[in-house]
Amino acid sequence: MTYALEKAIDELERRGTRKGRREGRLEGERKGKLEGRLEGKLEGKLEGRLEGKLETAMAMLGDGLPLETASKYTGIPADELARSLGKSES
Repeated sequence: MTYALEKAIDELERRGTRKGRREGRLEGERKGKLEGRLEGKLEGKLEGRLEGKLETAMAMLGDGLPLETASKYTGIPADELARSLGKSES
């Protein structure tokens, strides 16, 4: 192989490597952004559900039902419910 041909092949390989890295980086950024959005949406939904359950528990307790009953129907353990409601009231 001649020197000029070897040099041309080396340059094409370098260009291909740079292009591959650039494409890989862009693909990684796209995936990361998508995962971040999905994670944020899921976190928001979970927080909203918990907030709704806490409101339900507060209403139940406001109507005189025992903490254990509110725990049973909201699915939140009684000790966690007591801590959460204690924090929300202060």
